Amino acid sequence: MGNSIESSKICSHDFDEIRNIFQDLFNQYDIPYPASGSVPLDSSYFSDCCAYALSKGYTITRSSQIFRSIHVGSVMGQIAYGHLPDRASQIYMAMFTGVLVVIDTLAQFDVERVRPFYGCFINGHTQPDPELELVAQTLRDATKLYPPVQAAMIVNSALTFINGSVIETELRNLKLSSDAPEYPYFVRALTGIAEAYSIIVFPAAVPLEIYIQALPALGIWINATNDVLSFYKEELEGENNNYVSRVAHSRGISKINALRSIAEEAISADRRVHKILGADKQMGEIYAKFREGYTLFHVASSRYRLHDLSLWEHT
Repeated sequence: MGNSIESSKICSHDFDEIRNIFQDLFNQYDIPYPASGSVPLDSSYFSDCCAYALSKGYTITRSSQIFRSIHVGSVMGQIAYGHLPDRASQIYMAMFTGVLVVIDTLAQFDVERVRPFYGCFINGHTQPDPELELVAQTLRDATKLYPPVQAAMIVNSALTFINGSVIETELRNLKLSSDAPEYPYFVRALTGIAEAYSIIVFPAAVPLEIYIQALPALGIWINATNDVLSFYKEELEGENNNYVSRVAHSRGISKINALRSIAEEAISADRRVHKILGADKQMGEIYAKFREGYTLFHVASSRYRLHDLSLWEHT
């Protein structure tokens, strides 16, 4: 038998537990928590990203969803991918993130707009929606920056995310079977975009064989770290259609215990990536910069609301 995920609010004691889990994550990563929960955005970088959208024929206004999404992407690009050696790659990372934030938002609140995307993209048709057309053009530009294999992996990862976002919304009330413990990670893998984000960590000129064995563990680390650090804001929003909630339900444990387990998975994956890449000093340094930046991105972005927890006051 199965049951749909029940909505359950965490109590005040749980917030202390969440804070402890987050602090332990930073301690294990040996990343000092910043003195404040914000990082100034490079205005010229953000302007360059907006110019990219304009070059694709998309008109941006400050009140538009794409403006807000590019802002999120620019914070990600600046903090987590600032180590990339060229401006074009940095802009692409911001736009890649920005357009997929658009998809994420639409899938949650207006899934019918997202549904035609896959078919139009595969068949080379113009998207019926200007925002979706910007998504399509951004994905196609991967071939301008990356070798064919890496570009294909990046685009495939994004398409899987788009399709997975539709599936996740449509099946949000699916009754979960206790005999399908793998299902939570299956859905998480569909919507994680971890393969693309892992590949983009490394400059396009780096041969795939140098880092490909690290991609599975790196993908787990990216997803698990995001799952942990996005839990607080999702809980405040009453969101139960997420990985932590599914894991808790499928294992018959509390959300806090599920959160702690996922944090441990992230820490374990991080250690494996270090071992795989550690033999190559340059690759190890690239991962270290990304790892710190990706973690701090969740602090700097108001989207995750981590400043509410005043973590830096408890270190």
